[in-house]
Amino acid sequence: MKAFIFALLLSFLGPISAQSTVTVSSSGFPYPGVLTGGHVVRDSAGVLYLATIDESTAGIRPIQVYRSYDGGSSWTLVVPGGINDSSSGLDTGVLVNQVTMAIDDQDRLHFHWGRFSYPSFYNSYYRSLDTHTGQLSPLVDVQGMLGIPTTVRTSACNVAVGPQGTVWLTAPSNQSWRTQLLQSTQPYGAGGTFQSVGVVSTTASAQSVRIAVDALGSVQCTYYENTGTGDYRHRMYDVLTATWTLPTDLGNLAAPNDYWGDVACDLNGNTHMLVFVDAAGSNPQPMLQYYRRDPTGAFQGPVTVMSATSTQFGSNNRYVIDLACDEATGDAYVLYRDFVNGGSLAFGLIPAGTMTYVPITNVTPPSSAAHQYYSPRIRGRLWPASDRTGSDFQFTWREGTSSPYLLNFQNYAGSNPMLSVVGFQPAPVVTAGGAVTVTFDAPAHPSENYLPFVSCTLGLTPTGYGVDLPVLFDDCMNFYFNDPLSPFIFMLAPYPSPFGPLDGAGSATGTVAIPSSAPTGIPIPLQICFLTFTGNVVTGVSQVGTLLVN
Repeated sequence: MKAFIFALLLSFLGPISAQSTVTVSSSGFPYPGVLTGGHVVRDSAGVLYLATIDESTAGIRPIQVYRSYDGGSSWTLVVPGGINDSSSGLDTGVLVNQVTMAIDDQDRLHFHWGRFSYPSFYNSYYRSLDTHTGQLSPLVDVQGMLGIPTTVRTSACNVAVGPQGTVWLTAPSNQSWRTQLLQSTQPYGAGGTFQSVGVVSTTASAQSVRIAVDALGSVQCTYYENTGTGDYRHRMYDVLTATWTLPTDLGNLAAPNDYWGDVACDLNGNTHMLVFVDAAGSNPQPMLQYYRRDPTGAFQGPVTVMSATSTQFGSNNRYVIDLACDEATGDAYVLYRDFVNGGSLAFGLIPAGTMTYVPITNVTPPSSAAHQYYSPRIRGRLWPASDRTGSDFQFTWREGTSSPYLLNFQNYAGSNPMLSVVGFQPAPVVTAGGAVTVTFDAPAHPSENYLPFVSCTLGLTPTGYGVDLPVLFDDCMNFYFNDPLSPFIFMLAPYPSPFGPLDGAGSATGTVAIPSSAPTGIPIPLQICFLTFTGNVVTGVSQVGTLLVN
């Protein structure tokens, strides 16, 4: 549905501007600290949290946690002074330089951060924060817990949460660069104890490991293996059998190095992977490629998202990509520095059931400056349900080439807390020949224009993917959607006009009419949402409301 909505928006409104870019913080530290994981999450009430490394004062680096109640328009500090201390990289010795964050279904934040200094000091730490009480858990020295010397080199600094509150960490093993996967011994990381389920690579190094917990609770890993030409691989830890799959090669197995990538999982059993091929080493020829692993373990791809020359890439590096997915539909989304088309941060998708890249928009203006846009992220993971990406596209990135560096946030097409779920009156069940009233309610957007969308999936493709239904409109601008596999047509006829405006209270109503020829006895989910806009600027997108045709 999202691909259809974006295409329709572009045809009606032209280039879309979302919420204005918000600068959350500025700092002398050159990036937010997030390299191998995420740092923005959403809790069960829709509140956003963001973690970043701050160095407003030289030599002092607190890990700051920010909170937003308004979809990212404004942010406030949660723990003034930061969550780390002098023993864990605040202001003594090697300072913190990496941090990742996840959230669980009890709205507890989980942090893993590192103090990594080549060639001789590597240590990382774990703790959690109860957002309801403000209580921080005791600090866990990960290397100390495992009995691993701080001279063992590692890039392991990731955290994820799975079903039943299982917390997963990447951590060093007894050999340099040989990352192992840790599982919490108690739900929600209680007690701060973890056990190893094995090393990610049994044959060589596993560096910059990315992890995502899938629909069954297993952990999908992608990683760089410093062998041969510097290759990128996938491996899965199966929690049901407590075994690992064999590694699968991604990328091209040719020089230069395929050093960087990402992974995400959906509810349909698919694993989505992004690999930055040939983007490290001498004479880089960076190519961004997408792969999909289906529920049977079969791999599809690659799909080339971008292919740049060494000249276009210049002196940039690999830390300029990210991946997410719509967990329900299986659409995959990418955010990356587009070196081919002017150096903007670009956003696009690979629709479910296809192996085709579809560009959506540029998130930032073009720039040829090296490292102008850095460490981009799309919020969202499969677990917990409150933090799923869905159609809530919320981006962060570091911007600027000199201090102070800006940490920016943009709610591109996310559910704005100011817009409620589409309301239905009466109950959201309608029979053939009947009609139901739809309420569009956006009290913070009085007199703005609005635009409704309708979709359902009466038909399924042979592979089982839902068919998004195209919207048609007649001369009177009434909106319809129809199923290409059947003759049934459903109409959405907002009053007085499908384009609004909303009244002075920010409300409007419409009617969905169900033809008498519609099938009965087979509940058909009908999804409706709406957006508000002024001129060609989208100001909010509602959450999706569902009614059943039965």
